Amino acid sequence: MVRLLFDTNILLDLCNVNRVPFHQDALDLLTRCVRRGDAEMLVCVASLNDVYYVLRRHYGSEEQARRYVGELMELFDVRPLLPRHARRSLASDEPDFEDGLIRAVAEDSGVDTIVSRDRAAFAGSSIPRKTARECLEAML
Repeated sequence: MVRLLFDTNILLDLCNVNRVPFHQDALDLLTRCVRRGDAEMLVCVASLNDVYYVLRRHYGSEEQARRYVGELMELFDVRPLLPRHARRSLASDEPDFEDGLIRAVAEDSGVDTIVSRDRAAFAGSSIPRKTARECLEAML
């Protein structure tokens, strides 16, 4: 079974149909993983916080933001964020702190791929970064 950790930008793509063409790519990957049942989908709990914040501002609705986060929690294995992840993020070569957190959680979780559209992120990680479309193509 393949283990995929979804970055925040992919989660936002899932929650907003206006993020063309990224929404469809993310939705296709999610659908494929759920239907075949041969992939474990993970997210960092910090990503849920970021998704909530962005969606609440975007939609102007507390209820809608909470609904989306709740749906993500049903679909994904939510991984905790620990102090050691913050320390590793600070010491990492990632372009920003958030990317370092995602990388540290991914490494601790033994994932095979980090699903992200951020081409600059995760370059120094031992875990490959792929877009949703690249993951789909690799899984066919």
